[in-house]
Amino acid sequence: MRFRDVGVQLEYDSDFKIYREDGISRYGKPDYLFLYFHTECCVVIDEQPIYVKPPSVILYDIGAKQHYYAVNDSYKDDFVHFWLDDSRSFVDEINLPMNTVIHLPENTLIPSMMKQLYQEHISMNEYKETTMECLFKMILIKVSEMSERRKVAKIPDRYDELFQNLRSQIYLEPSKDWHVSECAGDNGLSTPYFQKLYKSYFGNTFVQDVVIKDMYGNETGTGKTLKSDFDPKYVYGLSDEDVLAMIKAYGTDSLISL
Repeated sequence: MRFRDVGVQLEYDSDFKIYREDGISRYGKPDYLFLYFHTECCVVIDEQPIYVKPPSVILYDIGAKQHYYAVNDSYKDDFVHFWLDDSRSFVDEINLPMNTVIHLPENTLIPSMMKQLYQEHISMNEYKETTMECLFKMILIKVSEMSERRKVAKIPDRYDELFQNLRSQIYLEPSKDWHVSECAGDNGLSTPYFQKLYKSYFGNTFVQDVVIKDMYGNETGTGKTLKSDFDPKYVYGLSDEDVLAMIKAYGTDSLISL
């Protein structure tokens, strides 16, 4: 993945309009375009105008027609122009629809993640391309999850925002110690019910995500250091079934001592 340009919180007047027949911007070469809409606007897809309310996003495929414009006194968005190096297999794997407006829940963490992406983009950090790719992939994964949640979620709508934000925070704060009982209590839920809701929403259990977060942090130097005799059953209260499922799914045999 390579990045051409990133912008956040860009504001324009009421006459703002973008029309790119072949997705070719001022940069002179087609690319993928991700947009986060902060204000109401109109997006035209297949010659049909779609009136969009924020917060919403769209991911334009490379070469796709890009046509959107302001409908009120002002227009504001975040954008990412980028390329996928080999293929769009990553986007396909996470089942993220392209050229489709996706409405997000209120108070989503996507804007704060976009700000982090932009800060990295303008930085002089040695490994900023790698960091940007990790951040942006996380953004796309979160959007994909939210685009499908109404179809697969088995939990009440009032918990949508809670679990989306909580999972984002787990991966954005790799050095923090996360405990299922504390998170459940903080949100007025019993630990068993919290665990059931979390797994029904994401497929993974809470403790599985925490362990994955720790392993990722250990690899990147941003999280806790895992000892060679690290035992997730003891530290996180994982069942043997959870541990075996994680080993099968994530290949963590070398890091997990049974």
